[in-house]
Amino acid sequence: MSYRVRILPSGAEFDAEAGDSLLEAGLRTGVNLRYRCETGTCGHCIARRVSGQVEQTAPHDFYIPERHDTQDLFLLCRHAARSDLEIEAQLLDDPAIIPTQNILTQVRKIEAPEKDLRIVHLRTPRSQTLQFLAGQKVTLKWQGLERIAALGSCPCRGMELEVHLRDRGDDFSRGVFEHWARGSEVTIEGPSGQFVLQEDTPHALTFLAWDTDFAPVRSLIEHAIAVEHPKPIRLVWVTAAKTPYMNNLARSWVDALEDFTYVPLQLTANAFKPSYSALARAWHQNMGELEQADMYIAGPVEASQFLLELVNKSGDDPARIFRLRSASSQ
Repeated sequence: MSYRVRILPSGAEFDAEAGDSLLEAGLRTGVNLRYRCETGTCGHCIARRVSGQVEQTAPHDFYIPERHDTQDLFLLCRHAARSDLEIEAQLLDDPAIIPTQNILTQVRKIEAPEKDLRIVHLRTPRSQTLQFLAGQKVTLKWQGLERIAALGSCPCRGMELEVHLRDRGDDFSRGVFEHWARGSEVTIEGPSGQFVLQEDTPHALTFLAWDTDFAPVRSLIEHAIAVEHPKPIRLVWVTAAKTPYMNNLARSWVDALEDFTYVPLQLTANAFKPSYSALARAWHQNMGELEQADMYIAGPVEASQFLLELVNKSGDDPARIFRLRSASSQ
């Protein structure tokens, strides 16, 4: 059984299954509720019941005084719905109001899909989950070295973070490729960036990702899926490899969603030049006519500019354009 939950004053709504914590249910459906620990100790996810019934699903250490004016307060991470609900709760749905966080994480797993690429999975402490919006970045800090990296993970899993790191031949890369292993400690600072999904749009979504800038695009697409975006979603992923390194994930979206288009484009090293003739040919061969769409472009400045010119020449009419400067150029 599921119940409908409405959040005041924002008016956001989501469905919560009986027995699931309201925090988990909200995050899973793309509602960026304020929280921090998920363990009932910090009190950041405190909410007020306006109407309906909730039930406590687990004990918590955070103390709520037993006074008349606090009797309807409860923790989202430790309560589930017993009926349709209206609650007062804070959302962190604007990059400007999300505080900068410094968290010591541990490497949980490292994948090597290509010789010079590592997908690093980081885990935060349960008491200090990272709150961020899909598409945002963090600064990775290790032994006095730093690198900015976009998060490739979903905000619904703030304890499980993912970054995609190319070997740049610098000291940070040598640390990642030669010294990082399960259990290595990496500090993250963030989030930062305005490359986030505009959920109020009535338009289709087109995502253009360049190589490892697929990471923030992946986060955005998964968020769009979570909020059940009603219009078509299209992904163009440009790589030098014959097969993009997370090709199976992209194809799984095609299989699972009714109106999802995926176009992987391979450009050889020689094609990464201002003319981008191969990209132009592939665009016209694969994309066809696009309805008006919001476009999210993540890649090098020159590539982003070329893609914009290409769209304009094709006669497509993007409603809004959002660009993320490639992390590889930072």
